[in-house]
Amino acid sequence: MPRGISKTPEETKKKISEALKGHKHSEETKRKIGLANSIALKGYKHSEETKKKMSLLMMGNTRGFKKGMVAWNKGKKLSERTKRKIKKGLKAAWKKGKFTEERNKKIGEKFKGDNNPSKRAEVREKLKKSGLESYRKNPKLYQQRRESAINNPNRVFRDTKIELKIEKELQKRNINYQKQVPLCRIAIVDFYLPEYRIVIQCDGDYWHNKLEQKERDERQDKVLIFNGFNVYRFWEHEINKSAEECINKIVKNF
Repeated sequence: MPRGISKTPEETKKKISEALKGHKHSEETKRKIGLANSIALKGYKHSEETKKKMSLLMMGNTRGFKKGMVAWNKGKKLSERTKRKIKKGLKAAWKKGKFTEERNKKIGEKFKGDNNPSKRAEVREKLKKSGLESYRKNPKLYQQRRESAINNPNRVFRDTKIELKIEKELQKRNINYQKQVPLCRIAIVDFYLPEYRIVIQCDGDYWHNKLEQKERDERQDKVLIFNGFNVYRFWEHEINKSAEECINKIVKNF
């Protein structure tokens, strides 16, 4: 039990229960009770048994709970996005075999048709109708995402494997660089060497070989070069072969 909380006698509990029978709390009162409970339980560690019960409840499995207890989301209307997240988490847990054999079988039947082409086409159609289609296929959404990225320079990006290789080589040579820098309101470049006005772009073999992406890369390069930047683009296979050779091409022009 958390520090500072005394155990309520059974008799008192019974009296409180009788007094509150049939009484419904307002939303404001519920919020205050929840807040008080969270403050009271701050720093309190649940027992392993309680953790296990909570875990089962979160997975929608009510085994081991008292009669009458229901999952937190029962009857609650969930958004399509939340449903997709829950399904994704459930699928990941199923793949890792976290459920009983019987439950794994049931979940497996549910996901059986997920890789069917007609099923995927049906999902894409639903997303399109709901306005949640891929932003890359929707010019308006893509433009909004692109502008948002360029106008938020402090956004955190996840490094790709080839970017990490180039970064390691730059560090080895003590070359000053900046990562994910927005330039000319047209591109967020992978690496920028401010002392030499050099831009380094690390292009994945698959994505940057697409016609649409090639045209976009060319437009970016033209604008950057026009504004006095030296642009170097390295393919994924070039970097994987030798990141050292890639940086050598830049260094010889310092």
